[in-house]
Amino acid sequence: MNNYYKYLRLPFENKLPSVAMQQYHIKLERQLIDPNFIAWLDSLDLAIGFSEIFQKGPGEQQPESLHIDGEVFDDHVKINFIVNPGSSVMRWWKIKPGKEYQKKVTIVGTSYLWAYRNDCDLVAESSLLEPALVNAGQLHNVEQIDTIRLCYSFMLINKKTQNRLLWNDAIEIFKDYLK
Repeated sequence: MNNYYKYLRLPFENKLPSVAMQQYHIKLERQLIDPNFIAWLDSLDLAIGFSEIFQKGPGEQQPESLHIDGEVFDDHVKINFIVNPGSSVMRWWKIKPGKEYQKKVTIVGTSYLWAYRNDCDLVAESSLLEPALVNAGQLHNVEQIDTIRLCYSFMLINKKTQNRLLWNDAIEIFKDYLK
């Protein structure tokens, strides 16, 4: 079973804001997020915990690009919208036995774990040509970038518990919207 990504059928047309990218990774301010997207999540008892935009271009692969979003392997979910994907591919990885993770802080101040590619095995991949649930709590990266690619990424939280939404719960909550 694929526990890394699932495409979504949105019940509305999501409008992504045009934002001037001053750097390759920025926080997306709440007032810029489509109110229909927020209302839909609200109807599912979900909220956006953190939203960000990543910009990548050809040749911008960093050694720490295999990463999890945070410091804990927890299968937490994000919804990603990719603009101008070109031939890019999102890949998920498992670290090999005996290999270790590194820690780093992003340009927007969030901590994350990463691993060297040679220390990992590929387990899944997708071009993410449509809106998708993605497992950001497992090692992942984006490769084969041949154009300027934008990723609008929304970390989800359960409104009742205020905890990050985990993969198995997301599959149940979004079951009527999965392709």
